[in-house]
Amino acid sequence: MLKNKKYSLSIINSTLLLIFLIVISIVISLWFYIYTQKSIESNIKDYFKQTYNLTRIILENEERNL
Repeated sequence: MLKNKKYSLSIINSTLLLIFLIVISIVISLWFYIYTQKSIESNIKDYFKQTYNLTRIILENEERNL
């Protein structure tokens, strides 16, 4: 015969709370990772734009001086 196991309400609540916290932690970690990646990509893009513009200005000045 199968015996029905009864779990206490505190164990069920604790388990559900733990699962909820794990899911929230994963979501926050993913959000932070995505946000950080976007920020890094934006900074790299801005750096290369700035480098390109500086190089272009230097070359234009050198052409004028020649």
